[in-house]
This record gives sequence, C-alpha cells and structure tokens, in this order.
Amino acid sequence: MVQISRAIETFRSESGRVPATLDELVPAALAAIPDDPWKRPFLYETIPGGYRLTCLGAKDDTTGLDTSERL
Repeated sequence: MVQISRAIETFRSESGRVPATLDELVPAALAAIPDDPWKRPFLYETIPGGYRLTCLGAKDDTTGLDTSERL
C-alpha cells in the first residue's frame, strides 16, 4: 500500500493530478500493480482533491478497512 501511495504521489507531483486508474502508474512508477497481502487487488478511487486507496484485509469485506486517503 505504501509503495502504491508513493507512486501516486510521484505521479501527482510530475503531472499535477492523481492517476485516473492505477494502471497509469505502470511502467513509469511501478513495474506492476502489487496485490494486497491476501493476493487481492487494492481498491482505488479518485475523490475531490485526491484519492482513496483501500485494502479489504483478510476478511475481504468493508468492515475494518485499511484506507489511505489523501485530501
């Protein structure tokens, strides 16, 4: 999650915006988008002023989300 967040912030400082999708980070910032520790994709969405990057965790649900939100 930290690796993806850093790549998003690098993208933002170089382009002046957050990526519309994580695929925009490949291959310039990341060789591939990593999965979460449970081998599932991270959830990514743009929000006003930034983005939300979410890991669903071991239970694969929306309770107890681990979320990195950039405002």
